[in-house]
Amino acid sequence: MLDRFSRVLFTAVLLFMAVYLAWYGYCRKQIAAGNLEFQAESSFAEFFPQPLQLRGNLAYYGEMDPVMAAEYFREAIAVQPITIDAWLSLAQMELAMGRMDEARRLLGIVSPLIPHVSTWKWKQFALAGETRDEELFIHCYNFILSRLPARVGEASFLAATYWGGWNRVLPHVA
Repeated sequence: MLDRFSRVLFTAVLLFMAVYLAWYGYCRKQIAAGNLEFQAESSFAEFFPQPLQLRGNLAYYGEMDPVMAAEYFREAIAVQPITIDAWLSLAQMELAMGRMDEARRLLGIVSPLIPHVSTWKWKQFALAGETRDEELFIHCYNFILSRLPARVGEASFLAATYWGGWNRVLPHVA
């Protein structure tokens, strides 16, 4: 009797795992394929960070609602804490809501994790300028000058605006 119960239980567990993996595979396929309708509307997509980030961007840029956008970005971070885009976007939302200290705190959390990563450097640079974090701004500016040649002109313009003129930019170039 116990042996039969063990086999039935084992079969039920394997069946559950198969259904779960099929569901997970379907959801990942929809996300990887860029199915925006699925990501924006499906309740199944809430278990993945990318659709939550998309919903945050739609809330901010589409509905102009930084509070709802921040909530989506927080959910994306809760689902996948290493989602750097969500951290930076959350900092941007905090700025949009006038919470400078919280934006600085978030930027301070994520910046040490990505000191030499060019993927997010432009967004980090812009946020450093908006939060008036001069040390991070200098680091990002010099990083962009040395590794992102397509952004040098824009970065130099922002640096001149940040420091108040071209003659004040040169002392910060490493």
